[in-house]
Amino acid sequence: MKKELKISKTTIYCGLIFILGSLLRVVQFGQIPAGVTTDEAMTGYNAWTLAHYQTDMWGNHYPWYLKAWGSGMNALHEYLILPLVKFWGLNIYTERSVALVAGLLLLPLFYYFLKQLWNQKVAVIGLTLLAFNPWAVLIARQGLESNLLPFVILIAFTLFATRHFRLAAAVFACSIYAYSSVLLTLPVILGILYLSALYQKQITWRQIFEAAFCFLIIALPMLLWFAVNLFHLPPFDLGFFSVEKFTMLRQTLGNSFGQNWLVLLTQFDGLLQNATPFSALGYTLSLIFAGLGWIQVLRERNWVILAWLSGVLVLTFTVQGNINRYNLAWLPILALTALGLVQFIQALQDCQLWQQIVFSAIVACMFILPTGAFFYQYFTTFNSLPKIQRVYNQGFEAALKKAKQQQRPINIIQPGNQRYSLTLFYDRPTPHDFLKTLQVESGQHEFIRVKHFTNYTFTKQPVHNHQSVIIAPDYAHVCLPQDQYTHQQFGIYTVFFPK
Repeated sequence: MKKELKISKTTIYCGLIFILGSLLRVVQFGQIPAGVTTDEAMTGYNAWTLAHYQTDMWGNHYPWYLKAWGSGMNALHEYLILPLVKFWGLNIYTERSVALVAGLLLLPLFYYFLKQLWNQKVAVIGLTLLAFNPWAVLIARQGLESNLLPFVILIAFTLFATRHFRLAAAVFACSIYAYSSVLLTLPVILGILYLSALYQKQITWRQIFEAAFCFLIIALPMLLWFAVNLFHLPPFDLGFFSVEKFTMLRQTLGNSFGQNWLVLLTQFDGLLQNATPFSALGYTLSLIFAGLGWIQVLRERNWVILAWLSGVLVLTFTVQGNINRYNLAWLPILALTALGLVQFIQALQDCQLWQQIVFSAIVACMFILPTGAFFYQYFTTFNSLPKIQRVYNQGFEAALKKAKQQQRPINIIQPGNQRYSLTLFYDRPTPHDFLKTLQVESGQHEFIRVKHFTNYTFTKQPVHNHQSVIIAPDYAHVCLPQDQYTHQQFGIYTVFFPK
């Protein structure tokens, strides 16, 4: 007789949670949020040029750290979407595809990680928290290149927790290309991890040196970039790999220590594409249980989590705080929350029934109400929020398409900088045509100030030459004489046509 296949209740529960979590990440993907950010546009365009011309937008062959704006952009996201862009074209779906896949894989990987560190109870609760976590859903639905870090770094920590020390070192090195600022934290993280493993006799000195060799080989392109840009060595292009000279290094170091900790304690930076007040409230309330988890970690001396959190501490001293820059922090804090909830549930067993019901109801409301409010807003009115319309440049694609139909020069108004990346994303000039016609402002700038390329001119105020079609966002407050221009609205953008 054949043995019956038995599926445990835990397996069924985890499967349902994974399905629900996946739906939150997949439903209306590419439509919420609508439009693209300037960062997504820059990422996508560089992936497109690499896919079709083997160079980035500046004509350099396969750099491992992209010049992009002039002050750098992480390269791992571009290289992962490159095959998709090559065969299915550049659009909002291919640009965000890797983020979605990473966001989905993060769920079972986090479960496995927690199970290896503690037990199945912690893993099940952790999976549940992550599945419905607003931050985790948001990073899966947008194509910001630094949002790959949580997935890559979790792979590295999981490999270390399962004693694959050399592979872990290699993936830790890969995390540098997901988000370069993590390099500031890796000496502390790796030092604690490998020395604690040595102390516990889990690893030998030979294995440490082998792991260090694996790390250095994979980190070598980034180390060469530092040599070129910090020590003023000449840039080089070998045809299959290049290191670029940046116009200026990104100014993200420092900031107020107190302000950085405020971001860490609220998971809110004022940028609605990263978090809303509802999600911040849910996160802040959950820190009660993260505190319980922290006490347990200290008691058991869990060096994996302690090393991870030590790296987070380094970030608060070195990098200006916002949610994306602190992506290293949110998974270990979520792990502490899961561990703390298990401690709380175990403590409840000693209480009377009515106390169990009351406290369970309170805790459920603490998690469900803010999270439910967040997702209700996200799937109903998120796209219509003025700040979201602006950051995702809603209407720009349609406005550019309409302007191009006029076959005239196009003047794009950008009160700040960087809107030229949207034009590159949608119009896709070749790197040769871009560089041949490029005009920039003189001087050193953190973000290169592009004035013109091909048929486009970028200014803060409209160019009144009665020849150019003008595209302006509503927040630029552009008003042109009605006897000289007609206009048409596309999202937050207006196209002005000379009569």
